[in-house]
This record gives sequence, structure tokens and C-alpha cells, in this order.
Amino acid sequence: MATSSKQRQASAPKIGEGVGNKKIMFIRHAEDEVHGVRACATKFRKWHNDRVKSAGEAEGAVVDPCLTDRGIAALTTGVDDDERDELNAMGYGGMAGGLQQHVKQFNPQVILSSPMSRSLQSALVAFDWSKAPIVVHYGLKEIKADYTKGGTLPKGKPGVRCMPVSYLKETAARHPRSSKGAVDWTIMENELELDDWFDPTETHQSMCKKLEKFREHLTRRRENRIAVVTHGGVLRKLLGLGVGHSEFGIVDVRDIGDSITTPVDEKPGSAQEGVTESHTMLRVPSENNVFAITELSPGTRVVAPPGSTDELENKRARRAVKDAYAAKVKRRLSADKRAAPKTAHGPGIAPSTTQSATQVTAP
Repeated sequence: MATSSKQRQASAPKIGEGVGNKKIMFIRHAEDEVHGVRACATKFRKWHNDRVKSAGEAEGAVVDPCLTDRGIAALTTGVDDDERDELNAMGYGGMAGGLQQHVKQFNPQVILSSPMSRSLQSALVAFDWSKAPIVVHYGLKEIKADYTKGGTLPKGKPGVRCMPVSYLKETAARHPRSSKGAVDWTIMENELELDDWFDPTETHQSMCKKLEKFREHLTRRRENRIAVVTHGGVLRKLLGLGVGHSEFGIVDVRDIGDSITTPVDEKPGSAQEGVTESHTMLRVPSENNVFAITELSPGTRVVAPPGSTDELENKRARRAVKDAYAAKVKRRLSADKRAAPKTAHGPGIAPSTTQSATQVTAP
């Protein structure tokens, strides 16, 4: 028997104005570390133990990367204007004045986060001031076509590997928020069969099913102001948009029956001004609700359809910019090493452990 709109509204749990007026702020995590190019932020140097760090070093990569100092800046007060302009060509610079001013204005009742370290750390930093709980959900982890890159990486690409629940729970407890707000691991502990739950051979279809479970959970939640911290691939699935690191998109959950598309609402001076394409909104089958984009952070861009020529060209262009910047940083490192005074310990090696190493944080 079909359930009417009035019956759904009467039975749905409500806080404030209830499910019919739920606002959700989707946030992409901040810039993360890359082996030999971008260094881990000082704040999170003890996030991973030596075993995890050594595993990454052995592969010339970083397992479950942490944020960089520049990523933390983008989440809080913002990256310097001159540097931000250059970084935003690659989607790393964030917004003028940083993300935190926007999340404080949004003031969520709960924060939902991916269990991957770069997202969980982004939630801890951006919402350091908030007492709202951070709820960790496995469905928000990064989505890829193939974690193993065609079987060439049987353990999975280091950057997409997830740590065991008990490990993450312990390390997060060592990095509390100033507000003392809690991190809730109930979903991870109750719904996953294994503590060491990451499966590098997981299919793309299975990843999407986990995301579907998250969407159903999101719609059932009682709060009407929710923040979600996750990854670029997940946001492309949910919003149809390429959201830059440390940037956001806000949506409304509305009971509008079977309609699943809408034109962008053009507002003078907004990020959507001049955009006339229709966007597919997120449909949540369990509630007959969809997500309609209502607000975007500055710089958020409309993504070309998956597999289209425009999308492939955009990817190539961004990769070329990133490769050029990485080469520039490596040249700088080599020049610094050659210029460093020779000591009894060898060229460029500090004679004392009290001398700090230069932190290089390129995109």
C-alpha cells in the first residue's frame, strides 16, 4: 500500500522544522600529504604509527594520507591570497578566509565523516569549535573504479586504504577537538563484520551500495542541519559537481515526489550565475526525497558528463598542472640540497637533531 506524503511527514522524526526542511552541507576534505612532495601537517605527525608509515615508505607512497599544514590553513583562516590563486588551478587552495567561517554560520547539529584519515581530520579541524558529534560512516569512503589498478597493487592503492576501526578510534581519541565534542563509532562497530574491514578487491558496485546505505541513513536522521565531510569521487556521485578541496555545496531535502532533476537556480553574484544546465539530484528511495542544490562555495564548478570529451580534457589539464608543480618542487629541493653547507655528516645533513627540516608542501 502506497504511503501518502502527509503520512510520511506525520511519521517522520523531527527536530526543528523536520525532515521536510533538512539542509545538508557537503564538504570535500582538505589537501593531503603526498610522498616526497607534500608533507604531513605538524598537528598530525603522530596520527599514524611507525608500522603504517613504514609500509608507505616501502612502496614510495603514503598509506591513508593525513592533512598538510596548508590543508589545515584552508579549513580554518585560509591560505594566503597569492598562493591560493595558484593552488586553485588544481582545486587545493580553498576559499578566501577559509572554510571555518562558513561552517560556523551553517552550525550543524551533527557531522558525518568518511573514516579515511584525511576526511576525519578535516572534520576534526573545521569543527574544532563545535560540540556537535562527528559520526563516522563507512559509506563515505572514497569511491574508485578499481582500488588495485588492474591488479598491479594487490593491497590497494596506498592513498585509498582504510585503517582498522579500533586503530582509527584510538588515534582520533589522541587528537580531540577543543570543544571536547565526541566522535561516534557506533555505525562502524555495529555494521561492519570485521575490525580490519578494508577490502582492496571490493567492486565499484559494492562501493556504490555502501554509499546508498549512507544516503538512506542520512535521510532517516532526526537533525535538520547536517554537515558531511567526504571525498571528491563521492561528491561527484551525490551532487554531480566537482567540489574543490576545503569547499562545499549545500542542499535541501524536499518531499517532491518522483521528480529527480531541476535547473540550477540562477542568482546574481552567486556561484551558479550563468549556469543553465539541469542537474541530477540525489534520490533517496526509502523516503521519496531528493537533494536539490541551493548554495555552492566560490569556485565550485559544474562537471562535464562522465566519460565525455570535456571531462577527459579537464582531467588531462589538471594532471598537467599538478605534474608541472611537482617538478618545480623537486627542482627546489635539489637546489636547496646543493646549496646546503657540507658537514661531517655529509652534504645537506644537519649536524644536530635540533635543527628542523624544511617542510615542503606542494600540491
